[in-house]
Amino acid sequence: MTEFEKTEGVSRRAFLSGAAAFGGILAAGALSGCAPTASNASDEAPLADTGEAAEEAKNVTETVDCDIVVLGAGWAGLAAAVEAMESGVNVVVLERAATYGGTGIFTEGMFGSGSSMQKAQGVPDYDTRDMISEEQEYAHFFTDFWQYDEFFSTSGANVDWMVDHGVEFGEIDNYQGMGKFDCFHWWKEHNGQQAMDCLAKALEDGGVNVRYKTSATELVIEDGVVKGVYAQEDGSKDYLQVNAKAVIICTGGAAGDLELIAEKMGIDTTYSASTTGQDSTGDGYRMAMQAGAGTRSMCVLQNSYVYGAGEALNGCATRHFLLEVNNKGRRFMREDLQDAIDQNVATNCIRTQGTVHTIFDSAMVDYFENGDGVYVDYMFGPGIGAKLEGLQAEIDGAIADNAGSVFKGDTIEELAEQMGIDAATLVETVNNYNGYCESGVDEEFGVQAKFLKPVTTPPYYAARTDFQIIKSIGGYKLNEDMQLMTATQQVIPGLYGAGMDGCAIFGDTYNIAICGGNSGYCCYSGRKAVQSAIKEL
Repeated sequence: MTEFEKTEGVSRRAFLSGAAAFGGILAAGALSGCAPTASNASDEAPLADTGEAAEEAKNVTETVDCDIVVLGAGWAGLAAAVEAMESGVNVVVLERAATYGGTGIFTEGMFGSGSSMQKAQGVPDYDTRDMISEEQEYAHFFTDFWQYDEFFSTSGANVDWMVDHGVEFGEIDNYQGMGKFDCFHWWKEHNGQQAMDCLAKALEDGGVNVRYKTSATELVIEDGVVKGVYAQEDGSKDYLQVNAKAVIICTGGAAGDLELIAEKMGIDTTYSASTTGQDSTGDGYRMAMQAGAGTRSMCVLQNSYVYGAGEALNGCATRHFLLEVNNKGRRFMREDLQDAIDQNVATNCIRTQGTVHTIFDSAMVDYFENGDGVYVDYMFGPGIGAKLEGLQAEIDGAIADNAGSVFKGDTIEELAEQMGIDAATLVETVNNYNGYCESGVDEEFGVQAKFLKPVTTPPYYAARTDFQIIKSIGGYKLNEDMQLMTATQQVIPGLYGAGMDGCAIFGDTYNIAICGGNSGYCCYSGRKAVQSAIKEL
């Protein structure tokens, strides 16, 4: 076994545990450390020096010198490290986990426009301005035109770069109809393990110093310039000091730190879960704050899910456009919004409310479990007609656990009492909704008739809809050269960002119309950060 150990025994299905997720958007680097929480100092305050005094306080037992240190060996970190190695500079990689790839191994492909594969398959060239226009309009122009311009313009070449490193691709499409451009390059096996293997092997063959189980904890700052990073090996109280001319943060975002997500985004994460667990705990963000970086709005890739539920209950309550009510017992959205637009917009709508519940009856339970089965072909879930085996048992178990996420009533009034909402309002809502189901016309929100399912057969159920956080995107300011900046656009010398940590091309919501954008951005930003850093070495 080489130092580049492969991830063994981890299935994509297990990773997504009970909830659907948009695979092409799950790309980001693994994190590189557990930095202590730091408060946000003034963006224009001078960077606090952490030189010789800090070295003594930290008991530094090893010092390594290099040109560039990359924090994280995920998708963006691997791309950055390979770019640095092939540019002839001395690069060191620090990775908290025991292996490489991060959530990059769970991606299905990457965005690319103008690749050799597209040309060979007869895919038409797309005007970069059309793609930029789609993104900027979706984000209400809360984006940087020039970052989009370079990202899109070089995306095809980045696909070719991956091919040059042995990565195998399959078909090219618009992500099974979800995107607007035929620019999604599927990995041959529809998962990113082989792609991450290829980049990791390039580093191994090149003799790059990759330190696994080594967590970056704090930047080394001297005279206002970032000069390196302090790190600790797993379980050690001693410190490694890496002196570098450039530090590139590729630590994968903050989806694993639900408290930080709640603080920065105003999301109630009390009953939320994270698909990344401890792999993306906001370390890069905290180090950016240590360096005086300005903040930029953070967004998340998220799914709705039922707290503590398994796949069957999640499939029923959050993937089939059943009746949704808010904490007043009223409908508040067209339940098929994620079918009409996308999942991200639907979850945004849910976030505008207080507590949200999905309402369904025993007839729907039988329909999913024993009858016609599921009727929505949601990604990563069973196909149309599949049975949600064990659904009733999951519902009964959730009620017995008394976790406050699933409720049952023999009448709508009793159900409302269990939920803690106004019974008269919920009765009126259900009666109106059942009328729309009977007529086939939703006079309130215009839900498609095929998705209107009545609530008429007791007992009745309510499942609280919460959030599963897949990835955080952005959080601190970056310029077009991937340099971190203060709030007033002043460059922080020696500090760069790539991947999901500082991703600055999206607004408050990820746009799946540019399918595989996150994945493609990881490759682009990792390489771009190195190219920019080399100019300053």
